[in-house]
Amino acid sequence: MTLTTRRLLFLLFLLLPALASAQTHPCDQAAPTGTVIQSGAPHKVAFCSPSTDNVQAVVIYVDGQAYDLIAIVPLTAPSGSGFILYETPPLVQVARGDHEVRAATYNRNQLTGQLQVGPQSAPFVFGAVDPTPLTAPPVLKGVSR
Repeated sequence: MTLTTRRLLFLLFLLLPALASAQTHPCDQAAPTGTVIQSGAPHKVAFCSPSTDNVQAVVIYVDGQAYDLIAIVPLTAPSGSGFILYETPPLVQVARGDHEVRAATYNRNQLTGQLQVGPQSAPFVFGAVDPTPLTAPPVLKGVSR
């Protein structure tokens, strides 16, 4: 192996950790807009919360209707900014149209051990469409005998 090849391999070895960490954590990205889901099918809700909050559960509000004390699963380790991405089981099931979802998280009070709920998130607006669109209306060309 030549000296130049060794130097190149050594530089790549030094750069690997930087390249691996270059991927952006989902909690450090802006929330998507214009989200559209399939109507009538259950969907999961993903959200980010500070790792210091020790989130235990979540309440999801879909168009104002509460789904309370929902179990959550952490999907990621904390981001560089200290946020963890969580996900609920499939529970959001809506009809065709525009909808709004909000969330509030629960953690345990360190003194009493009781669950306490925090404030609601900002709304996340999304649309739902039927899996197969309705047909276009027929164009009538007359009536005959």
